[in-house]
Amino acid sequence: MLSIRYWLATHPRNPYWRWLRRRAVARQRGRCAVCGGRLGRRFQAHHLTYARLGHERLNDIQAVHPRCHPIADARRRSQQS
Repeated sequence: MLSIRYWLATHPRNPYWRWLRRRAVARQRGRCAVCGGRLGRRFQAHHLTYARLGHERLNDIQAVHPRCHPIADARRRSQQS
């Protein structure tokens, strides 16, 4: 399994990851998946699942505002319970 420390250190620079994040924003028409507000340059990719960590698919992530990320995390945790 991929080391979390290695993933965090290298993943943001990965060209596929950058492409995937841009595709998530395009799929959402530039809107936050939580609040629906316009996404600017500073957005975060929220993982819906960690099952394919390091090999994510477009349906594994959502683009969210940094302030909305904790809300998205809480929703994921409540769905897993």
